[in-house]
Amino acid sequence: MPLRPPRCARLLVVAPLLVALWAGSAAPAGARPRDPFDSGVPFVRAFEVADGVPQNTVHTLLLDREGYLWAGTQDGLARYDGRAWTELELPSRERSNFVRFLHQSADGALWVATQGAGLLRWADGAWTSFEPANGFPAERVNAIAETDGPSGHWIWAATHSAGLYGWDGRAWRAWTVAEGLPADRIWPTVFREDDEAE
Repeated sequence: MPLRPPRCARLLVVAPLLVALWAGSAAPAGARPRDPFDSGVPFVRAFEVADGVPQNTVHTLLLDREGYLWAGTQDGLARYDGRAWTELELPSRERSNFVRFLHQSADGALWVATQGAGLLRWADGAWTSFEPANGFPAERVNAIAETDGPSGHWIWAATHSAGLYGWDGRAWRAWTVAEGLPADRIWPTVFREDDEAE
C-alpha cells in the first residue's frame, strides 16, 4: 500500500495554489497579467569585455576551491570574485594568449592549457611554463586531467599533435601512436579507475 501524505499536508500544498489562482482571477478588468519573471531576480547574467572579461569567446570555465570563477578566453585569463573580473596576465602573451582549458590540481596550482604557448602552471604567485623551448613537446594543449593512484600522482596534458603527456612532478612521459594510442591528437580526457590496473 503506497504511503500517502495526511490530508492536512495535502491541503497545505493545494491551498497556496488556490490562493494564487484566485489572486490572478481577481485582477481588475483590462489590467495586464503580471509576468512572474519581471518580479524575480535574473538567474542568468552575461559578462562581456565591458564587464572586465578579456575577450567575449570563453573556451573554459573553472570554479576553484576558494570559490573564484576563472574564465579562459581566446585572449586571456580572468578571475571573478562575485563582484568584478580581474585579468591575470599570461607569461606567453606575445606568442599565445588563447586559453583552451583550465584545471586546479590537488596542490591548489592552476594549470592553463594554451593554443600556442604550451602548458602553464600558476602557483604561489609565479608562472612555470612547459613548452618546446624547455622540453615539453607541444605548443597547443587541448585539455588537462589529474590522477592519483598506485602509480603515483600525475598531471595529464592532452596535446593537439604530440600525444598524451603525463607529469609525475619531476618529468614528462609521453604516450603516442608508438605506445599504442590510436592518434597523437588528443581531446578532453576522462580517466576511470580500473581494478585490474597495476
